[in-house]
This record gives sequence, C-alpha cells and structure tokens, in this order.
Amino acid sequence: MRHKAILYNSITMSSNDINAFRLRLPRDERKHSWLPLLLDCYALIDFSVAQAIEQAEKSEKKLACHKGCAACCSQVIPLSTLECLGIKFYVQNILDPQHQAALHEKLNGPLATCLFNFAGCCAVYPLRPIACRRYLVCSRPCAKGEVPAVTRPADSLEPSREYLQQAIELTLPFYKEQNIPFKDNERGFEFYKRQNVQLSSAYANIIM
Repeated sequence: MRHKAILYNSITMSSNDINAFRLRLPRDERKHSWLPLLLDCYALIDFSVAQAIEQAEKSEKKLACHKGCAACCSQVIPLSTLECLGIKFYVQNILDPQHQAALHEKLNGPLATCLFNFAGCCAVYPLRPIACRRYLVCSRPCAKGEVPAVTRPADSLEPSREYLQQAIELTLPFYKEQNIPFKDNERGFEFYKRQNVQLSSAYANIIM
C-alpha cells in the first residue's frame, strides 16, 4: 500500500495541528469532488482521537489498542454512503494488486472478522470508517465479543462529540449533491446515523 498508517501513541497536539492528520491526494482530490470532504472529515476525527489519547495519558490511562489487535474487527461496523465510496476508491485506485486479489478470494469464503483485516492490519487503514477511528479502549484489549462501552465504560475513550458533529457537517455537501433528503431540523450527525449501513453488507459493492 502506498500510504502508511498514522499511529497515535504518546502524542501531544495543539489546536493548530489538525492539518497534520490530513491525508493528501491532490490529483485524486481534483478528480473527485467528494474526496476532499471525506479527507477533511477524517482529519478532524483523527485530531479529536489524538486529543482523547493525550487526555487519557495525562490521567495515567494506557491505550490498549495496538497494531495486530483485531478484536474490534469482529464487531458490527457502521458507515455512511460517503465512507463506503471512500473505501471503494481506495481499494480500486490505491490498494496494491496483491491485496485486491486477496480481497476477492476472501469474499468467497467464510469471514470471522472484517474483510479488510489481514493478520491484524487494516488493508484500507487510511480511509477506514469513523467508527473504526473512534473506537478506543484503555487498560487491556477487548475480549472476544466484548463491548467495552457496556462492560467497562471507564476504559472506553470518548473523543469529542463536538468535533464529531463538526466533522460530519463537513461531508454534507456530498449528500446535497446526491439529492439525499434531510428531515426537518435534522442535524448532521442525526442524518449520518440514519443513512448508515453495515460495512459487511457493502463488501461486494466495494471490491467489485
């Protein structure tokens, strides 16, 4: 894969560093008007995640999430129409041919975890959904099938909801261009949740 995953370990951020989390694909961004919206959204999400990790470390909480842990990859993963389009773009335009072929092969067999999980590493990490970006656990890794927000909420990090709302609102021009209707007085995040689908239901559409 051409783009390295950004890892957030023991990181200190300032309010001026959001752009440090912005993936840059200038040629593709000029070609696809929706792509800058999604990348701006993800940059703000990742910034809020870094802030949450920084605050946790100040409280002497240790992040349990690490490369190779795929516990969350067996959970139901929601994503929006735009996020699905982003993963499809990444698979078809950036992912190397070996991973593309492996995805097709995996799709035809039984799946114990997310299709894009390869030995604990995400094949589409730079364009992974918001749900994956914000899922953070301290103290110890998740047990199989565990939902830490229920079993041990004190260990579940909660990045800024305000930033989440702002990040979602950055993507709204895409839906307006697609003539996807909003309900009266509906806010961005409410709309986002309403039109979400499960990632597993979109596998075939993404890689075909």
